[in-house]
Amino acid sequence: MEALTFDKLEYLLPENGDGPLAVLEIDSVIMDPGPRTLRILQEAARFIPEMRTVIERIDAVDIGWNLKQVLERYPGLADETKGRINAFWEQRFFTDQYVLHDHPYPGAGDFLYWLQRRGVALVFLTGRDKANMSAGTLESFRRNGLPCGNETRFFFKPINSFPDRAFRQGVLETIGALGTVTVAVESDPGNANLIRSMFPGALVLLREWESWSDPEKPLPDIIRFNQYPIP
Repeated sequence: MEALTFDKLEYLLPENGDGPLAVLEIDSVIMDPGPRTLRILQEAARFIPEMRTVIERIDAVDIGWNLKQVLERYPGLADETKGRINAFWEQRFFTDQYVLHDHPYPGAGDFLYWLQRRGVALVFLTGRDKANMSAGTLESFRRNGLPCGNETRFFFKPINSFPDRAFRQGVLETIGALGTVTVAVESDPGNANLIRSMFPGALVLLREWESWSDPEKPLPDIIRFNQYPIP
């Protein structure tokens, strides 16, 4: 796994083409959704007594979005209890209100502004859906001092149930017509591989995280990392 530094990124970043673009996932790339899940579980513990002893042992660090993996660490919870917790979580996790609890990863903001200073426009391609999560996403970016003005673009799913890979492929074709995809950052190996196949000249980075479970292997020229450089 590569230890990223801005000097190394400067060396690896392809020369700007016509309208250089960076394509970036949000969840587990820029924003840590762990605090969002933790907040929901803390609220669930008020209504589900069996959850109260568990919540004291859960840390937001790298919880990510995969609640199933979180609950599997606590075998004492009955399946019926897990089902109630999951239902409580699903009603809240994909909403504007709760997405405000996300925190950017250390150095993520510095990385975004570093790209902008090099003339690379930011394009956020996310599995979040427009109706339920776009307003909260933009507000969370503003609150955390991340770029989200006219110099950035966000592509949200039209609806949450839209097949993820088909959505991304269609949007990537649109993005490719906007300029030159110079760099992309993903948290999903399959999505990273898709970007690599569509934009072979781009620098593709893959952020690995503790609860990463995608079975697809990243292509060998995709650079894997887990921490952003800090200036």
